[in-house]
Amino acid sequence: MAKPVDARDLKSLGLRPVRVRVPPRVLRSLGLVATGVAVASLTAAPSAAQERAAPFETIGVSVSLVANVNRNAFHATWRSGAGAELGLASPFYAGTVELGIDQAGFESRTPGVPDFRSRFIFLGWHAGVASRSLRWSAGGRLGPYTMRFDDSSLPDYRRHENELGTELVSRLGWRPAAPWELAFSARYRTVLTEPRLRHVNLAFTATRDFRTPRWLRDFLD
Repeated sequence: MAKPVDARDLKSLGLRPVRVRVPPRVLRSLGLVATGVAVASLTAAPSAAQERAAPFETIGVSVSLVANVNRNAFHATWRSGAGAELGLASPFYAGTVELGIDQAGFESRTPGVPDFRSRFIFLGWHAGVASRSLRWSAGGRLGPYTMRFDDSSLPDYRRHENELGTELVSRLGWRPAAPWELAFSARYRTVLTEPRLRHVNLAFTATRDFRTPRWLRDFLD
């Protein structure tokens, strides 16, 4: 008979201290991002005189497909599935403020260990450089990270694990035509469980900007 799993204690789920090992394809992707940064920096100079958007002048609505690409001890216990993210972003003085929710599923590789679904609700800020069609930015996110374990034998309070999550993001966007933007981003997420969960994620994002209604701008200001 399998030993009962205590979802409140992640060590009982077979986790060990993790060491992040980034696959070569991730390094190649980050190299492409760095190249994009250089191109954006060089092409941004002619447009330096462009006016910066006023705070909350626009609201960007984005949808992302997210993939977890690194492998460590966590992935010996769970297989990561595709994730999705929905976000809102708006100019805020020197950068952009964002609010969003990211959800993904993880399938167990180990008998007696349940599958789980994760949900990361975050508040973030990023800034960078831009030209007419390219924009690179970097920033951070912070918020609650929830894990819901798919095991009906567990009491409800043990089926949920809530911890603080942080994420560093590097993003390169391309604007084929206003008000649309397509972007590629690399993210490094840390969840403050014991031991820590450390995930390297890649994401493809489509964003559409909308003019913020006057009443909402007045409220936010």
